[in-house]
Amino acid sequence: MKELLAQLTAVWGPPGREQAVAAAIADLVRPHVDEVRTDALGNLLAVRRPRGTAATAAPKLLLVAHMDAP
Repeated sequence: MKELLAQLTAVWGPPGREQAVAAAIADLVRPHVDEVRTDALGNLLAVRRPRGTAATAAPKLLLVAHMDAP
């Protein structure tokens, strides 16, 4: 976990220029999700579609965090 945090915090991403941070996060999550995209506002969206039936599917999870650093 320390290595992951060090890797993410080493990426330059001031307010308004978070593209490099978004790209680093996308590279990290891509093997674990079905879809990675960026919306018109620059938000990174990573989607993993449910596996199995509604009865066996895991609960939904939404992670929201800032990618910029002042």
